This record gives sequence, structure tokens and C-alpha cells, in this order.
Amino acid sequence: SDSAMAKWGEGDPRWIVEERADAKNVNNWHWTEKNATQWSKDKLRELLVGFKVSEADSFEFRVSDMPKCDGEATANNRKAKLIFFYEWTITLDWEGQLLGCDNKTKFKGKVEVINLSEENSASEIDMDVSVESSSNDAFKLKELVRRVAVPRLQTQLGMYIDQLRTEFSQNLILPTKGDTGKPAPATSNAAAPAASTVTRDRTVIAGSDGPKAPSGSADSSGARLATKKLTFKEEFFCAPEDLFRVFTQEHLLAAFVRARATADAREGGEFSLCDGSITGFFDELLPPDRLVMRWRHRKWPAGHHSICELKFRPSDGGTQLELVQTQVPEKEVEFTRNSWQEHYFRAIKQTFGYGGKLF
Repeated sequence: SDSAMAKWGEGDPRWIVEERADAKNVNNWHWTEKNATQWSKDKLRELLVGFKVSEADSFEFRVSDMPKCDGEATANNRKAKLIFFYEWTITLDWEGQLLGCDNKTKFKGKVEVINLSEENSASEIDMDVSVESSSNDAFKLKELVRRVAVPRLQTQLGMYIDQLRTEFSQNLILPTKGDTGKPAPATSNAAAPAASTVTRDRTVIAGSDGPKAPSGSADSSGARLATKKLTFKEEFFCAPEDLFRVFTQEHLLAAFVRARATADAREGGEFSLCDGSITGFFDELLPPDRLVMRWRHRKWPAGHHSICELKFRPSDGGTQLELVQTQVPEKEVEFTRNSWQEHYFRAIKQTFGYGGKLF
């Protein structure tokens, strides 16, 4: 489920109401239902109208308007869990043209979004594409829109789903007993929650260009930490540069982990996923071939990072990802392996439709 997906073995205050700092009202928040309908309409318009896809020597596409956006959205507090219900049918007007050919005709059409609801992940949202003209070029453009632009529109709708769960719910969160911080304000500044974790790690690591910890490094108590290596090979049906972006771009990371994410994609830049459960640094970025990062889970001994090397190799119809992760604490190997498979690989395939060839 999405709520399980949001967290890697951590209680997420967005989903579970823990013991309150003031010991009051423990299992019942001060509200049972919040209307998110108008917020959603504004957010959908912001994410969709003006959205462009331009493929060199192929075609360009732009959403010019959203004449219809019918539906509703609510956030509900049920037995101390935050549950979202939403259902939308949307009509988008689009305009576009073929590139790299003699025909400079601008075509217009519609995209009907049929089943945007909490029952479907972003990649399961159906869209019907139509074009006003019946010429061969119009049909060709419509097929390009269906094949190339629709998955990107699904990604935009995935961002709506993600932001509904983060931005809309932020000002509804009450601090838990172990949380000294104030509740997050309703802003889009996602960097705050992870800051203390990242800063503490940084001092131990001695800066982004500090020495790498040797295998079997000491934990915070000074004892030798037994570590293991994990290796994965996974196929994705997308180009290497698309997959590289998924691992480094903030909005794409947030879309597939279904929780707050920050990423400063440069050497020495920090990243934080799942509200700070996963943190680390980018050590080497060679798009679209290779990515090296230091990666840790909040539960690991303080200051200890694993080293992840990701290689993106073009393969038949897609990309083979080779991932080698060294210095994983021995006790965390199975948990970490499952986390990659479920919360990265499977989630990426579901969110962006990179899981298989379309029949």
C-alpha cells in the first residue's frame, strides 16, 4: 500500500498518530475530514496547463487549457490514520505539431483523464487522446502524444497525488512526544525535516570530500562494524538518461517514494528521502552512465554510510541497472535488499510505467 511505501520501517507521523507531546487527544485528531477539492483543482491546473513535451526532430506538444475538472478530494482521519479519497475526470485541450518534416501544420486535440482516483497509481491512470483533424500527419502526431506525452502527464498527476499527501497534510500534523520540532508549516520547503540528521552525519564524515570509511568500519561505540556487499541487476523499459534523472531529480524521487524528498544533484550535494529516513551525498555524477553516492538509513549506527555505485547500461528496448552497494551493516542486509527491490525498483516501474513493454 502507499502508506507502507512511504516509510521504510519507520513510523511516519503523516500516516500514524503517535503519542502526542502534550499527552492529549492521543488517538483522535482535532478534525475528521478536510475538503481538498479546491486545493486540488488549483494544483491540477498548475501541474497540467502549460505543460510541454518537445522531442527534437519528432514533435512538440503543449497543454493549452483544462476546460473540465470535475470531482472531489478529501483528507480523512480514520482511527488515527490519514486517508485520502479523490476522484477526478479531467479534459485537457492540447496543441502540437510534427517536427523535422515539411508539414508545419499546428494540430489541436483533447486528452480525457478518466480514472484519476486513490485506487490507481500514476501509471494506471487512463487517458484518451483525440485530434481534431483526420489527416495522416494528425494521426501520426496523436500516436506520438499517446506514446510519449501521456506517460509524462501521468508523472505530473503522480506529483499531484504526492503533493496532496505532503503539502496539503503538513499543517495538520501534530508533534509526537519524541519530536522536539514544531509541526511542519504548510509550505513546499521540504528540506527542513532532514536537516538535523544530515548535518550530524556530515560532521562525522568530515565533509563531502572526506575519506571514505573502510569496509568493516567502527560504529559510534568504537566497535568494529561487520558489513556486507549487495549487488543487483534490474531491467527498466526506458532510456538510461530517463532512469538517471529518476535517481537524481527531486520531483521524480518524491513521486516514486510517495513522501518528501530533497536532492542537490552535484558532487558533494546532499539528498534526503522519506522525510529523512534515507540520507546521503552524491559523490560522482556521470549522466547517463554512472552514479556514485553515500547512502544511509536512519536506523544505522551514527555517521555510517554505505557506498552505492549505479551503472546504467543500454539494453534491448531499455536500460539494465547494475547496482553495487558496499559497507551495508550486516544486520541490515535483508532489510536493505528488500527496500531497494520494493521501494525503489518496483515503485519506479509502477510510478513511471517503466516495468514492461506495452502490448
